[in-house]
Amino acid sequence: MKSAVRVALVLLSPLVLLSVAQAQAIPDLVCRGDEVVSIDHSRLTTSKYASTDIYRFSGGKLYISSKEREEYLYSDVREVEPGRYTSAHKTIHFGVVGDQRFRNATA
Repeated sequence: MKSAVRVALVLLSPLVLLSVAQAQAIPDLVCRGDEVVSIDHSRLTTSKYASTDIYRFSGGKLYISSKEREEYLYSDVREVEPGRYTSAHKTIHFGVVGDQRFRNATA
């Protein structure tokens, strides 16, 4: 039994190192929201409305501000796959177009 556990740990260790090595911190940048799309999961409907929110990424954290509210710390940001980051219940996807990564994003 102990040898099976050791083998499993040895096999999993490179996977953990590989996933940590691939994850990149989001660079410090500021984005302006144009539109919010909200999904009602119970009815499978969407609604859209204009947004004036400012999303500031700094030091691996997301700060949000708007006309109605001063900037506040929202949450930590982590990369879940290349170009896709999560922060609490928000998912931010930066489209990669040539060398224009981080130029356009959807959240």
